[in-house]
Amino acid sequence: MNTNTIVRLSALAALSLAASANATIWAFGPATATDLTDHSVGFQFNVVSPGLVLQSLGALDRDGDGFVADVQVRLYNITDLSTPLVSANVIAGTLIGGYRWENISPFALSNGSTYVLGVYYSDPGEAHGGVADGAPIFNSIPGINFVAYRDNNFTPGDLAPSTTVAGPLAGPNMNVVPEPETYALLAGLGLVGFGLYRRRQVRG
Repeated sequence: MNTNTIVRLSALAALSLAASANATIWAFGPATATDLTDHSVGFQFNVVSPGLVLQSLGALDRDGDGFVADVQVRLYNITDLSTPLVSANVIAGTLIGGYRWENISPFALSNGSTYVLGVYYSDPGEAHGGVADGAPIFNSIPGINFVAYRDNNFTPGDLAPSTTVAGPLAGPNMNVVPEPETYALLAGLGLVGFGLYRRRQVRG
């Protein structure tokens, strides 16, 4: 592999690292209340690449004024909607981009698996919102494909969103990053490329 190729690869690696450093799966536009019941909503997605780690969970704070009761965000495997894999109560979460966020212990997403991310607002006054300006704007996360919106048939109570619906719906959100080994590889390639670049500059 010649010097030019290594420099190009290191530049691509650096760009990939920057793009993946804060890869929230979606960002909604203005939301309006569609109902005031306490049922769960969410979405289904597929993982099609290895090395992805779930880092934090979020829930839409429609008015940006905080929550008055527990708001549970949970991740399920599509094969078992009775037992969450990870969860977070975001009642005191940090407000970023219209969502309240809580960090979780890093959870490795399994390549080839299908998951459901759901949120339950225990106070009906904090019900999720529909999107006023059409479909959500999806940020690109290599290796994750959105499948469908889901709810729990408008059944009151803290249940997993088990039914596919047309949507669009705003509710849960998640932050996914490459696993630490991927960061280390990309950073290493970047340093190698930068060193070769500097050496060429000095010689030139």
